[in-house]
Amino acid sequence: LVWRVCRHATQLQRTKGEKTIKHSMAEAAKAEAAKPQVALGLSSRSDRVQLAEQQLAADEFNQDAWLVIVAESVRMSLADARIVFEEFLKRFPTSGKHWRQYAELEMKDGNFENVERIFARCLQRVHSVELFRFYLSFVQDRNAKLPDFRERMT
Repeated sequence: LVWRVCRHATQLQRTKGEKTIKHSMAEAAKAEAAKPQVALGLSSRSDRVQLAEQQLAADEFNQDAWLVIVAESVRMSLADARIVFEEFLKRFPTSGKHWRQYAELEMKDGNFENVERIFARCLQRVHSVELFRFYLSFVQDRNAKLPDFRERMT
């Protein structure tokens, strides 16, 4: 009788263990499916960008794939380039080089208010001498165009 009870208890433990393993695997599958996918939704994409997006579907922190997309963003529309930089900087928020590139992109288009917003978002958390130099030159150039500033400096 004791042997039967022990055997039954062992079978129950195995069954519970299998359910636990199956339950754990199901939870892991749900978590993987719920994991945010990189969906850039760009209006025009080159073959290189499409390949890089496929790599990002497997690993959203794939730096090589992101660098391909960021490099291709100079050939994209401003709206698409903004999407690329925003998504890239969500994943790599301390990349001073790319914050600078984003600000330069907006400067080329004359969107100085957007440049100021970009600097407001990045300067406190990104410790990059080049980014700070770029910011200082931006402020100097912007202030030099103001008539009050020129008068005060003479």
